[in-house]
Amino acid sequence: DVNWDCPTDVARITTPQNCRLYVLDKGQTLVGSAEQSFLDEIFNSNLKPDRYVAMTPCFRDDLIDELHSRYFFKVELIDFEKVNVESLFEIISICQNFFNKYIETEIIQTEEFAYDIVTKNNIELGSYGIRGVQFNGKYVQWIYATGLAEPRLSKAIISLKN
Repeated sequence: DVNWDCPTDVARITTPQNCRLYVLDKGQTLVGSAEQSFLDEIFNSNLKPDRYVAMTPCFRDDLIDELHSRYFFKVELIDFEKVNVESLFEIISICQNFFNKYIETEIIQTEEFAYDIVTKNNIELGSYGIRGVQFNGKYVQWIYATGLAEPRLSKAIISLKN
């Protein structure tokens, strides 16, 4: 169980600089994904190193089109116990096996230690990678992974049927 809001400075860690945050009050913002909620819990020493999963709404400053909206639901996976390339690929494999039950996918590398799972018509179903940050005197490194984003998967399945 994680919060759907977090401190603005925590949200900024994983939000691109050109994106607007949905600021509430007193330095809090709506999360762009549960990754930000997890980071807040980690920085406050509320989680022991391990693997976790949570589902939250994600509030984004995206251009709206058939695949992008200002908000959606996402299952987020995080590992800040075994942060290495082997664990990253294990999580990617688990997620790809799940997606392949519904739609054919492939893995593409987007940058060093960062990957996307995409459909054959290049719809991104999830992002995966290793991040690390120094925050309030504490260095934290973690693996982030999309378990499921909806309605993205449903729309990808429908787009291949048309």
